[in-house]
Amino acid sequence: MKKWLIAILLICPIFIKAECNYNKHTEFSNFANYITYETEYSKSDAKFTITFYNVIKGLSFKIGKNTFEPTENDTIVLTDIEEGRILDIYVYGTDGCSSQVGNLNVTLPYYNPYYGTEICKGYENLTLCASNFTATKATKQMIEKTKESYDNVIIQESNETTEEPSAIKEIGSKVWDFFVKYVSKVLLIIGSGVLSVIYYDNKLSKVEHGI
Repeated sequence: MKKWLIAILLICPIFIKAECNYNKHTEFSNFANYITYETEYSKSDAKFTITFYNVIKGLSFKIGKNTFEPTENDTIVLTDIEEGRILDIYVYGTDGCSSQVGNLNVTLPYYNPYYGTEICKGYENLTLCASNFTATKATKQMIEKTKESYDNVIIQESNETTEEPSAIKEIGSKVWDFFVKYVSKVLLIIGSGVLSVIYYDNKLSKVEHGI
């Protein structure tokens, strides 16, 4: 009896292992790479709907403890998903293997109710005002602080631009004062010396020629 029991235990793993088809596993892994999705936002519900395409028969999604199977048109639709949520989706195939064949990561943005409104007028280049959806939840207070910081940077840059010509002008003035005070005097002395040399040289030349 014990021998039969041992034999059965040895044979069972062979049959279980045979159910895990490596070729099928590889095939499902390839199909999982072709899965795409699109999102749709409902303002009235403040929720997202995510539609996944190319989810062939034999594939399934596991999100947390929930499992989702594709419809006849190879799609899986997830509804009532909150904004800002991150979904880790594990893809499994009916290949008899215990491992997954793929995974998807979906990060949903936040709806921006201030986009195109008066509070963003003139600040359309700011991240919190540039799009209908943002990576972080936009609030009125956040936008006001961002605008204030932006304005301070612009004012600072404007002041630096104004101060730069003034600094150049001040340096130029100091150079000119130095030139007038020192260089001009040196040039005057040099000029006088040159004229004196020329004068005496001419006079000596005339004496030598008896003029």
